Amino acid sequence: MTNECKGGSFTVRLSERIDSGNAAQTEQEILSQLAGQGDVPVILDADKLEYISSAGLRILLRLQKVCADLCILNVRPEVYEILEMTGFTEIMRVDSRTIDPDCGEVSDPDELTLEAATGNLEAVIGFVNERLEKIDCPMKAQMQMDLAVEEIFVNIAHYAYAPNKGKATVRIEVSDDPVTVTITFMDRGVPYDPLQKADPDVTLGAAERAVGGLGIFLTKKVMDDVSYVYQDGQNILTLKKQL
Repeated sequence: MTNECKGGSFTVRLSERIDSGNAAQTEQEILSQLAGQGDVPVILDADKLEYISSAGLRILLRLQKVCADLCILNVRPEVYEILEMTGFTEIMRVDSRTIDPDCGEVSDPDELTLEAATGNLEAVIGFVNERLEKIDCPMKAQMQMDLAVEEIFVNIAHYAYAPNKGKATVRIEVSDDPVTVTITFMDRGVPYDPLQKADPDVTLGAAERAVGGLGIFLTKKVMDDVSYVYQDGQNILTLKKQL
């Protein structure tokens, strides 16, 4: 079992099994690792965890009580089934997605927070598409949303913090009646409302057109609603698409 403090959170990587034979030792090791860490978010990385017994589940309950913010990531299907069957997925954050710990941080299964860098675009697109595939999103709508997500995230990566670095959060939610996908981008970079920029005149010839402006124009064309607000020190851009 290893641990790592990174990005304002503390990660404990669990071993292959947590059962009655090693539960007490496992709990003692985790608590000793957490000692002195304060109220930082705690991530249990279950990528290697293949089996958990009722003794292991009791450890999770006790950790839930002592940790101010606890989530379990990279849960294998067989372990997720046990957590779901025993109601643990209802009382704590459990995420079965496999996420590169050097790429993104998850504190909410509907959100992905990572460095606003073009190199992380693939992770953002993958995160969004995983949610869309779960709701059987039509391919045309998925491609349109991929286009919008790419335009917005790349824009944040290029301009929000330049020349410095910073993080961006992508949140995706699905509501019913009618089925609507809402994708929200949040960053703490320079306040900027891209919707204030005038749309390019697409009737002009190539030689007459100004460079730039097509990204947000395309985003507004393929999404049903695009809105912006600067709130609590954050740029918040929201995209909505009805399916």
